Amino acid sequence: MRCVCPSHPSTAGWFEGGPAGGRWRALQHLVTHTRLTLDMLEQLDLINRTAELAKTFGIDFYSVLSRGSQYRVESMVLRLAHTQNFLCVSPTREQVRGSRVGGWRGRGRRVVAGGCPHRTPVPSCARGWRAPVRVRRALIGG
Repeated sequence: MRCVCPSHPSTAGWFEGGPAGGRWRALQHLVTHTRLTLDMLEQLDLINRTAELAKTFGIDFYSVLSRGSQYRVESMVLRLAHTQNFLCVSPTREQVRGSRVGGWRGRGRRVVAGGCPHRTPVPSCARGWRAPVRVRRALIGG
């Protein structure tokens, strides 16, 4: 459906003109625009799908729309780790502030704490990184 979209100054002028100046016209435009937006949301089933994703990932509704896929994956990993009684360690705000943007720069491999020879500053078990014995014992409760 094609819809006439007048500029903001013209609709504001209609509204400020009072009943004789076309206030009804400005309100009619607003109602039409809102109805078309809601029809699009209903046609795309955006609300229901976003709510299902939020329930699945265990995050809030707005985060499904505004954050990236890494946030969703991390939320799933945290939920799975919690069911297995694992402790997930997060960096402090100072550590995040002190890290370089983009993670790794330069040539060759970068070695981070614990001996992880990968190019990312965050080691992961999927890449074969082994936590120090003290950390492993804390994670498994031994």
